[in-house]
Amino acid sequence: MSPAEAEVRRVLAEHGGLPIEGADLDGDADLFDLGMTSHASVNVMLALEDSFDIEFPDEMLRKSTFESVNAISAALGELGAQAPISCAGRQRRGDEAADHRPLGVSIRTRQHG
Repeated sequence: MSPAEAEVRRVLAEHGGLPIEGADLDGDADLFDLGMTSHASVNVMLALEDSFDIEFPDEMLRKSTFESVNAISAALGELGAQAPISCAGRQRRGDEAADHRPLGVSIRTRQHG
């Protein structure tokens, strides 16, 4: 398992609200069929953006992007995400309090220009 896939599985275990541990998920299993809600998928997306220091573009913000471990890994590959940022020495992008907000309270803003 690549470091990127391991991080996807860690994020799913922490934010996906699934009854199965991330390490035990089949790569092609439909996460929504397993119980991940759209609310949880937003939290997964935000955690992945933080972990990989990327931003999912609007055209990737669809259910199919987050439907399985393999789909998420493919999307990260399209975005050029190679490996997660180490938690040690990580410099946060944006709001320092983001990790302390209740689930679902995160608000995402984009700057166009």
